[in-house]
Amino acid sequence: MDVIDGILSTAEEKFAPPPSAADSENFTFVIFNNTGFTVRNIFIYQAGGKNWGANILGNPLYSGQSVTVSLNRPPGAGSLYDIRMVDIDGDSYIKYGQELSEHGKISIGIGDFEWEK
Repeated sequence: MDVIDGILSTAEEKFAPPPSAADSENFTFVIFNNTGFTVRNIFIYQAGGKNWGANILGNPLYSGQSVTVSLNRPPGAGSLYDIRMVDIDGDSYIKYGQELSEHGKISIGIGDFEWEK
């Protein structure tokens, strides 16, 4: 019976309808630029991902400024994200494994400078 149960649960997972947008969780949080430099790009992806994805920053973010970010977390996705800022000189500042939640705040500063490129 265990083999049949395993086959049935695999089939249910394989043929289940995809999660709808209504099942997703939308939330906003704030990122502060405390790097001392103007930032031109911000990338956010789930922790451990392989692709930074698209730049979410529309306009330059000057040092001391913040930006409110809205994310859509798919169903079953974790709450840990990696955040990468790129300044106008092309230098990166990265925070790994950040727990992002509604109305959370993340500060990225000179201590987050990525030394190895």
